[in-house]
Amino acid sequence: MDEWIPEPLAQPLTTTEQSDLAAVPIIAGPNSHKPKVVGSQKATVNLASFNFTGLAGNEHIKQRAVDTLRKYGLGSCGPPGFYGTLGKSLFPFPAFWNDDFLIRLFSFLVGLDVHMNLENDIADFLGTEAAILYSQGFSTISSVIPAFCKRGDIIVADRAVNFAIQKGIQISRSTVRWFDHNDLGSLEEVLLSVEKERKKRRGALTRRFIVTEGIFQKDGAMVDLPKLVGCLF
Repeated sequence: MDEWIPEPLAQPLTTTEQSDLAAVPIIAGPNSHKPKVVGSQKATVNLASFNFTGLAGNEHIKQRAVDTLRKYGLGSCGPPGFYGTLGKSLFPFPAFWNDDFLIRLFSFLVGLDVHMNLENDIADFLGTEAAILYSQGFSTISSVIPAFCKRGDIIVADRAVNFAIQKGIQISRSTVRWFDHNDLGSLEEVLLSVEKERKKRRGALTRRFIVTEGIFQKDGAMVDLPKLVGCLF
């Protein structure tokens, strides 16, 4: 061991690499939608975060989040009934079945209200019969697609849809036809070929779904929704 000389994990930086590293902006203070950069007086915009409204740094919202966590607890799932204050309120032993336990049990049951109330508020705002909240965008789209699309259905999808949509399409076990990225001419050709293929084999009319994105996660392109709907008629 005395004779062992450790070798560096990487080669020393060249002069050019040191200069490039020194030019990398350094954020001062908490990250936000408009972070402060060391040594710069210019206003900056953070385009690498979903916190584009700056709500993540709002002191009122942070305090309400802390109060909610202390009251209801925390879990990895969003739907009511998964967690709430389950770990803090329920005791498996009859010895705890007293007034204090009943209060805690009631607190757990009421803890489901935050999910249900929010779903009801969103449904009222959108003018729909009901709404369902998921804990994250990935689980939302990968669950919604197979909820509507089944084996035997046909999905016509944009080649550039994000990974969550790809997994939802895969889980649905539907027949998939792809059209070129954000190319409505290609979409129309694929739809016509699907119908032509059905008539050729004299198959029954099956349900068909067009799957795309409003703003594509991969390149930021926007779909022309009115023209896309026009492809259906």
